[in-house]
Amino acid sequence: MEHTFHTRHDFTPELGWAAFQLLAELGAEGTTLEGLEVAARELASPLARRSDLRKLLLSLVQLGLVHSAEDRLTLSVAGQALAVTSGRYEAGFHAAVHCLYTWRWLWDGNKSIATPSWSYQRVCQEIRSAGTLGIEPDAIVLKVATTAEQFGAERVSFSRSSVNGVAAWLKAQVPPLISDIGSKLAMIARPRPGLTVVRFQIAALCGMHKGDVAMTTAAIENLANALVVPPQELNWILRDFSEACDEFSVVGNGKRIIYRGSSDSFLEWVINGRHND
Repeated sequence: MEHTFHTRHDFTPELGWAAFQLLAELGAEGTTLEGLEVAARELASPLARRSDLRKLLLSLVQLGLVHSAEDRLTLSVAGQALAVTSGRYEAGFHAAVHCLYTWRWLWDGNKSIATPSWSYQRVCQEIRSAGTLGIEPDAIVLKVATTAEQFGAERVSFSRSSVNGVAAWLKAQVPPLISDIGSKLAMIARPRPGLTVVRFQIAALCGMHKGDVAMTTAAIENLANALVVPPQELNWILRDFSEACDEFSVVGNGKRIIYRGSSDSFLEWVINGRHND
């Protein structure tokens, strides 16, 4: 397998949402690339502004939300589960994409292969590490490229546009997970991540541990990176989360999180279903 570091900046929240909506409307039979382009023009979708949708669709395939086979495009099992739950709303779709980008490399468990998910979480980590003072995108590029040496790749294709691709999704969360300070990207001074974002990130973490996770140092770091918050902020985030969401139990003053079950098909896929894909 080839290493892939670049996070496509042309896979924007607006176009990703438009493509997902259109595929959900077209139903289980799906469509061809040409059919999608025709539908986009007929419905005056933002997709109609793009001359080539292949890279955009490839990002959805890599995330696991779209299935491509024999020239037909359909929503995957995960995509279908999302389409009937949080994916009915733009903010819910954005939260799901952020979740998948942040955790897929960790889920896959192959630490010898770089993917856009690896790069995405590294950008999150660098912004979090820089704190509220922020960090220049070019500095992030240098840090990610240096860290990527661990893969032994002949060439690391990761640029400012890659950072912009990640930043666009972090800013699309409700409320945004990062802010602009001049030309720098910065952690939010008083972070208040939204319930759907927190819910998906905790589900992703629980999914790595069969629904029952001890909040070890590694677990805390992964969750803090995913939410772009200081680790010490997680205590109050988990406290507020436990009061608002009965799908999980937070016990031992935040030392353990247990999944109790949910009627949300995407959440259930994140924790249990993805193992069967």
